[in-house]
Amino acid sequence: GHYMYTETSSPRVPGDVARLISPAFQSSVNSYCAEFWYHLYGQHIGTLNVYTKRQGNLGTAVWSMSGDQGDQWYVASVTLDGTTDFQLVFEGVRGQSFRGDIAIDDVTVSSGACVAP
Repeated sequence: GHYMYTETSSPRVPGDVARLISPAFQSSVNSYCAEFWYHLYGQHIGTLNVYTKRQGNLGTAVWSMSGDQGDQWYVASVTLDGTTDFQLVFEGVRGQSFRGDIAIDDVTVSSGACVAP
């Protein structure tokens, strides 16, 4: 399979942002569950944020993780309000140096609230 990651080498500088924006999800259900795998590894990891973009506005992150999480993949899930149309936005924010790429993989969005494992 394939994954997406932020490239933090030059010419990138601290605070640079990369965003992956989904197609629109329609307001056909009360909630959606977004599930994804993430990898934040390196001495100078920045932040991975997840937003729901509504009517052109990012608003506040619905999920966020910062700093070195070790050289492994983790799964995350977040329940999203489905009562208005939205786009799912993954945002990687570069840390203090090139030593810290952020990656995501296996993103799924399904109808209904997330269920705890």
